[in-house]
Order: sequence, then C-alpha cells, then structure tokens
Amino acid sequence: MPEVKTIAVGILGMHRGGTSMITQIVNLLGAYIGEAEELLLPKSDNLMGNCEHYAINSLHDRILKTLGRTWDTSFPLPPNWHQSNDIAPFRDELIEIIELQFAKQPLWAWKDPRTSILLPLWKDVLEKLKTELRCLLV
Repeated sequence: MPEVKTIAVGILGMHRGGTSMITQIVNLLGAYIGEAEELLLPKSDNLMGNCEHYAINSLHDRILKTLGRTWDTSFPLPPNWHQSNDIAPFRDELIEIIELQFAKQPLWAWKDPRTSILLPLWKDVLEKLKTELRCLLV
C-alpha cells in the first residue's frame, strides 16, 4: 500500500441535514477546513456558516453544469463520468486546490453536499495524492 501523506475527511450528506454542525465539530476536534476567508459566508438560514470551502463549492457547481446537472438534479450521472476527458480539467483543478489549501495538513476535512454525488472524482484524486479518505455520512 502506498505511503499516506495526509488524512482527509469527507463529510457527506444533503442540504439542511446537519452537515454544517458536524463539520464544525470535526474542525474543533482538529481537522483543518480552511481559513475563515476561504469559506462561504454565513447566510440568514445558517448564521454559524455552512463550513463550505468556496473553491470546492464553485468547482462542484461547474462540474455539475458540465454534466448537465445542478445540485438538486436527481438524475444519475453517466457511467465513468469522473474519468472522462470533459472532467480532466476539473480533476486537475481539484488536485491544485488540495495541494495549495490542504496537503500540508496531517488531518483535513471538507464539506459540500454535492460531494455526495461527486465522490468518485474525490476518491480518484485522493488516491493519486496518497491521501487516505475517511467519510462521515450525516
């Protein structure tokens, strides 16, 4: 088995399901989630903030748009979508985000409900980066 550089915790769950609270707890327990200025701003329906990294959230939306989907589309994604040439630039961008924002952290976490449907891409990228993936399903 390849040497693990870091451990990443993916917090998986749907919108308004408690993922923000769990992410805050994981962060308090020592997992890095990014600097405050890198996270989406709190909104009126979540005054404590949703703990979503802006760059990851934006990337996820663009991936879904390329696949003809939105965050609330219930149609399944095409088979092997995460290995397609159309997704390759997004894969590279995700690698760059992780390397710039998280790779120096021994334990880090991210939360974005879109990850629940985009997890195959994350698994590919994290394996390539020798990052151990652990998931919390909320």
